[in-house]
Amino acid sequence: MKTAGPLRLYRLQPRRRGTRGNIFMMVLLALFVLIGIVAVAIDAGHMVNNANRIQRGCDAAALAAAAKLQFVKTGFTITNNSDSSSIIGVTPDSQAAARDDAILVSSLNGVTAAPEQISFPTIYRVSVSVPETINTFFSRIWGASVHTITRHATAEKKPVAGIGGTAPLGICVEDYNKYRPGGTLSGELMHLSLVVNQSDAFGPGNMLALSLDGNPSKPVSVFQEEVANGYSPKVSIGQTANSLNGTTSVQNAAYDGLCTRLQQGNTRFPALIVPPKTQTNGTSYYVGNLTFVELVSIASPKQGNPPDPTQIYIRFINIPGIDLSKYPVDLASNSNVSDIYVLRLVDDL
Repeated sequence: MKTAGPLRLYRLQPRRRGTRGNIFMMVLLALFVLIGIVAVAIDAGHMVNNANRIQRGCDAAALAAAAKLQFVKTGFTITNNSDSSSIIGVTPDSQAAARDDAILVSSLNGVTAAPEQISFPTIYRVSVSVPETINTFFSRIWGASVHTITRHATAEKKPVAGIGGTAPLGICVEDYNKYRPGGTLSGELMHLSLVVNQSDAFGPGNMLALSLDGNPSKPVSVFQEEVANGYSPKVSIGQTANSLNGTTSVQNAAYDGLCTRLQQGNTRFPALIVPPKTQTNGTSYYVGNLTFVELVSIASPKQGNPPDPTQIYIRFINIPGIDLSKYPVDLASNSNVSDIYVLRLVDDL
């Protein structure tokens, strides 16, 4: 006969109600929030991409437009070490070309710029401002079906007041006015005879051997190196320069230095515009303007005492043909402006 075992008591657990329903609602709510975050992120990324596209188009359009600007300098004379009597203006034709280029370049970058969205805050600057309406993907659920993005950029063609790498060679202001871009003989070849300190003949038709560091008796080997490769410190408008002492040795050094330029193909360089001898004191000159020239050919001096001068053939050139990254510059902040311009963005917000 079996005996009964110990009595076991079982405790009943309370019944949980609605647990599955609560979890389902929490998951549904989290899914809804997650979808909302993803939707906002997609629309935000879409807006950022379009904003960047519009900004790139404005930047490119402003730079292209500023590059088209052309300036005129009227009444150029050198007075009191400065170009104070000149009036700088921008040509209307170049502004029209700048506006056309801005429209074209913006379209090539996927942006539509209207003529009225292109302005000229100063004679040196071009501004491009483009608003564009962008459709949204998911934000329209909350009633935001479109969003307007506006971006703008300003570029300038800023004149230079000082530049490094100049050749220590001076050209008379009368020749500059005649042969420079926009002059009566613009683009034509100039034939110049090199003159030195002992000669009082510096004027139209001459090129002057200069010392730019205040030492008119510097070694001719240093002068030759500067002619060949440029004077390293920056030379500024209004700066004093001296004519270089020497005769035969200076003529030979100038010829050898310019031959080096021709051999290296380094034929484009900054040169100095200085007043003629009648407007200076003794051997002291001053820089009235900075410009770029192109060396075409030279003829060696005939030996003698004094020798027949070195014959130099150059022409003034437009700045767009120059890589200014090779030349350290000081941008102009006053009326002493040169014919050398730096193209840059000044506002891309």
